[in-house]
Amino acid sequence: MSGIMFTDKEGPIDFNRLAREQMKHRLLADILVDMQVCELEGWDKLEYLSELREMLDSLGEERR
Repeated sequence: MSGIMFTDKEGPIDFNRLAREQMKHRLLADILVDMQVCELEGWDKLEYLSELREMLDSLGEERR
């Protein structure tokens, strides 16, 4: 079986932080491409961003 084996207790949290940072960069790239397409097509550039904010805000509400 292949996978990642951590030798210290900090390894998993560092790995998770790295994965999160990489995902944030991919999400930002996706948002910027969407905004460029919207600008070219004459659509609302902030619609997708607003939808993402609403989705993230709803996650915070579920935890309360």
